[in-house]
Amino acid sequence: MAGESMTSKTAQTYSDLEVSPGEVQPFRISINPKLLKAARSGDKRILDELLQQKDFFSEASVGEIAITVPEDAQTQEDTNCLLGVTLEGNTVLHIVASRGYLEIAKEICRREISLLVAPNTRLDTPLHCAARAGDDKMVSFIIQFAKEGEIEERRVLRAKNRDEANVLHEAAKYNHASVAKVLMEEDAGLASMSNSVGMSPLYLAIMTGSLDVAKALLRSSSWEKTSLASYIGPNKKTALHAAILLGQGITQDLLDRKPMLAKVVDSSRRIPLHYAASDGHQVTVRLSLESDPPTAYQPDANGSFPMHIAAGTGNVRILDHILKQCPATDELLDEEGKNFLHVAFKCGNLDVVKKIISKRPDLRKLLNDQDNEGNTPLHTAVTNSDQGSVHFLLRDKTVRVNVFNHDARLHPSRLGLQNAG
Repeated sequence: MAGESMTSKTAQTYSDLEVSPGEVQPFRISINPKLLKAARSGDKRILDELLQQKDFFSEASVGEIAITVPEDAQTQEDTNCLLGVTLEGNTVLHIVASRGYLEIAKEICRREISLLVAPNTRLDTPLHCAARAGDDKMVSFIIQFAKEGEIEERRVLRAKNRDEANVLHEAAKYNHASVAKVLMEEDAGLASMSNSVGMSPLYLAIMTGSLDVAKALLRSSSWEKTSLASYIGPNKKTALHAAILLGQGITQDLLDRKPMLAKVVDSSRRIPLHYAASDGHQVTVRLSLESDPPTAYQPDANGSFPMHIAAGTGNVRILDHILKQCPATDELLDEEGKNFLHVAFKCGNLDVVKKIISKRPDLRKLLNDQDNEGNTPLHTAVTNSDQGSVHFLLRDKTVRVNVFNHDARLHPSRLGLQNAG
């Protein structure tokens, strides 16, 4: 047969060449140049003419990667001619799927359905290519043809490429909402699969700014069938962590769908509220606290509460909102025994202290609190040589200047500051 003669010829030619292992494989054929032209141009007439030829293999070139063809293959010639691939391992179906030539794709699949699951060198299938191109009609066709053919639909839909990305990851990466909708209707389980870096399609969509896809996923009627895995990302972060870190306006959608995301901790033991407090996202803080107020009392791996984070970064509005929503947070201490005013002074945020105390005079009591080392905010200001904070504190009559810490050498009176200001 022509197929057998071609594979024998190819193997013999390879034996005369010196190549590195794995660079060229025997018994593989390259795509016919005319077929490649037809696939790239979308000219179905060229395809029809080629499929009628009996010596289609004669134009295969040496040294190109191709789909493996068994030596004893008994397939028809019009089928075998479709098995060749480019240097990147793309079959004719990969190419037309990427370019949206639906009629050619139909003809190819009718003649050789196995191409639906053929991977290229990056392990992309034709469905990956169609999803990446944002062609929802091509995506629907490939899925439907798989249903009607002898290939398991799940095998086509859940194929992963070299990055372990499925087709929904590809739609998410390139913000193709229409494709995402089609895929979710066919297999909601795709949303719970992670790629090689631990990102679900939703997490990836948010990280890449593909908010059309993110919203389409969350609002899909099939989303209720998904598990918590559909929200996950690297380092135990969730889509809510990602949305807050990047300032993406999808927080409300996430909390509406899965309120418990507000209290999921990442590998640093931080909940989304920690990041919202750090970045000053007042709306996110409000939504998080309305969804789950106890999250304000969640410490991270360093024992810092959202209050401490906001004080350290100088976010007065965040502090004010947390205090109004959760008044008892003023008593929270980090692992060093510091209250949030200690942290503000430690970070040189005197303006934060002034504004908070002006709104809440009762919080002046915190100015005399001692941490685990016996330091008051005044000790902290002196240690940091923060003259502005030292003068502010010494002018406040409620501040005690004769409080000893656990290292008397740092006592303010010993430093001659009792009469300062």
